[in-house]
Amino acid sequence: MRRLRRDKPHSFQNVEFQGPKVKWFQPTSLLELTSCFARNPVARLVSGCTSEEFRPEQPGFLKCSVIQISRLKELHSYEVYENHICIGAGLSVAEIERHLNATIEKLPGL
Repeated sequence: MRRLRRDKPHSFQNVEFQGPKVKWFQPTSLLELTSCFARNPVARLVSGCTSEEFRPEQPGFLKCSVIQISRLKELHSYEVYENHICIGAGLSVAEIERHLNATIEKLPGL
């Protein structure tokens, strides 16, 4: 199985579709997320959704609105400040390691 690699850090696309039983939203920014919530105030937030899809004991799950948050660019951010680093919760361990190594290389005196 071949894995696809994302070269651009925020190359996600906003996705929205509606099937016969579920409305699915995949915003790519916090602004789009708030817009989705304004239109669907009872929507469920999911990240990945693999655990939710396979729970038949939750009646009505497939008759609701779902907002997938794993593609929010704010969750995939990495920002270096003078005295701290902000690491987005959506970054993989490999991405964090790559960012940290690049940051260390830029430190003076190394």
